[in-house]
Amino acid sequence: MVTLWYMIFQRLTHDHTLQAAVSDLHSGGADQLSSKQEKPLSRRIQSLATTAFSNARMRIPLNLFSDVLGAQAQDVWSEIRDGRWHGLRVLLLDGTQISLRPFPDIVKHFATSSNQNGQIYWVLMRVVATFCLHTGMVVSSAAGSTVVPEQTLACQQILKGIAGCLYLGDRNFGVFQMAQCVLTANAHCLFRMSEPRAKKVAGNSARLHCPGDYLISWSPSRDDLQHDGCWQHALNGRLIVAQYVRPGFRPQWIYLFTTLLDASVYPAQELLELYGSRWQVELNLRYLKTQMDLHQLECKTKDMAEKESIQLVCPLSPYVEKKQSGWREGTGVSIKPPSRVGDYRAFRVYSHRNYYEKTNNNSVFCLPCPGRLLVGVGRKSSGRQIERRYLCPKGSACARLWRARARFRGASGGSR
Repeated sequence: MVTLWYMIFQRLTHDHTLQAAVSDLHSGGADQLSSKQEKPLSRRIQSLATTAFSNARMRIPLNLFSDVLGAQAQDVWSEIRDGRWHGLRVLLLDGTQISLRPFPDIVKHFATSSNQNGQIYWVLMRVVATFCLHTGMVVSSAAGSTVVPEQTLACQQILKGIAGCLYLGDRNFGVFQMAQCVLTANAHCLFRMSEPRAKKVAGNSARLHCPGDYLISWSPSRDDLQHDGCWQHALNGRLIVAQYVRPGFRPQWIYLFTTLLDASVYPAQELLELYGSRWQVELNLRYLKTQMDLHQLECKTKDMAEKESIQLVCPLSPYVEKKQSGWREGTGVSIKPPSRVGDYRAFRVYSHRNYYEKTNNNSVFCLPCPGRLLVGVGRKSSGRQIERRYLCPKGSACARLWRARARFRGASGGSR
């Protein structure tokens, strides 16, 4: 419990190092997690080393993080009564990439990347996340190498997901494999299709430039049949063709495929409006990478990289639940996805204050005494050899920027 909390605590503070978590433990940050019959954890822990915390993080199985993420989503959904669209829970699919340093185990499991100038320094890890449209929380997440397609990672989450949901995705997910996976999970989908794929599915090219709602039968192509477990029979669905016109821009044709066959219950106009809210997932990923520092992870092994990618989004669910409960109690807290910069900043402040005020209103955050702090500084500066890091090839330039930053005050983000 303590290890899981401090893995989340690392992302809530501006300092994501192991030493920051151990320092908070010595300051009494986890004393409320210990039983009343025992001494507080801050008095039982004597060492200031981060080895024990690092080993404890590695011992936690990866499935535990996925189970915690799913349990949080179920708890929040159980408290929300109006978070559905026509009785369906709407989920958003999208993927992103995270930069990792080229440690040996990272390079072994994740493919190296290159550009027009050759092989780059960073190793990229692909992450596909499923967001709830109504609350903005992350329901599930999967990570893998950039060689693994986003469709494969998304199918892993859909097959383990909840039946009766409606998945929204862009043209990258509008393939036969995704539609088959959604139907296998007893769910529904609303995916955008590319024009060449829509032309094959429509059967008549004249439909592509005639707005309307058409019942179609989607048969797998030769490339689709190469996927494991691909169905041989066709899928029944609807192809919605619409034209989007903006003043000063060229008209744009939009092709949507959905498994919702009843046009009277799910009109085409409402489906088009619902797909317009898919852009929310782009904002959610952007703010996760900026506010929760998801753009880069300092991990040395594959397992820790996958754990960090999942536990990064675990703190969002309690914040969403707090906002929902505040609205139900009439405290004036509005219901909206936490997709703004101010929401994430407020969430970090709330999480820090709520943790120390949760069970004891008189408890306050206290720093270690000066004597103990000086002893810790003395131990850390006892001449131990600094661990070798895999530095960036532009290390000299980074060092000059670091020296130039010294004349600024405040956090490194503000100095930049």
